[in-house]
Amino acid sequence: MIGKAIYNILQTIPVRCYPHRAPQTASYPVVVYNITNVNPSDTKDGASTLDITTVAISVFAKDYEEINDIGAQIRAAMDYISHGTYNGVKIQGIRFANQNEHAYDDKAKVYGVEFNYNIRHDRA
Repeated sequence: MIGKAIYNILQTIPVRCYPHRAPQTASYPVVVYNITNVNPSDTKDGASTLDITTVAISVFAKDYEEINDIGAQIRAAMDYISHGTYNGVKIQGIRFANQNEHAYDDKAKVYGVEFNYNIRHDRA
């Protein structure tokens, strides 16, 4: 379910976004997002109704400045997002966690950077 919300939020930036991996035929720049961790917030008397999901959002582009520009747009769209419902998913908040650069890919001739976010959301 949270993937629907992530996709919905990322649609606010003008770049192609894909879950898990981009198609071989995709042209750059491209954004790929993956859910890397889900932590439940259990209660004393039952299962979690709130999860904290970590998502990794990777940007790949032929130009180093372009990955930084797109990264800034992603951060503006994601970081400390307003409480609300995004594509049917109730989000309480999103927090930027960290950023890691990928090694330059000599074969594909692309730069990459990964942004990690923690998302507090109602469990569906």
